[in-house]
Amino acid sequence: MKRFIDQRRPDRLIQTRKKHALVGRASDAFPSGHAMHAGALASILTGSETRSPPWLWSAFGALAMTRVAALAHWPSGVAAGFAAGAGVERLWRRIRPLR
Repeated sequence: MKRFIDQRRPDRLIQTRKKHALVGRASDAFPSGHAMHAGALASILTGSETRSPPWLWSAFGALAMTRVAALAHWPSGVAAGFAAGAGVERLWRRIRPLR
């Protein structure tokens, strides 16, 4: 998906005394893979038979938003990745239910 959308990352130039460095590929901003994993994990934990705490979605959402703070992704890419991860997990659960 990143290949087709080709969104540029936020300006994340890290300046040090010795050199300038960029973190990650410049055109891989949408969607966030880290947020996708966080969304899938939140979906797995809230969809299990054990009682999960009600703040779990907020905690994983905040964890995913650290990608914005790190200047690795735009908020839209994090939100889309989080939603896609949760959606894929819910779809997979319908196809292959837990036994």
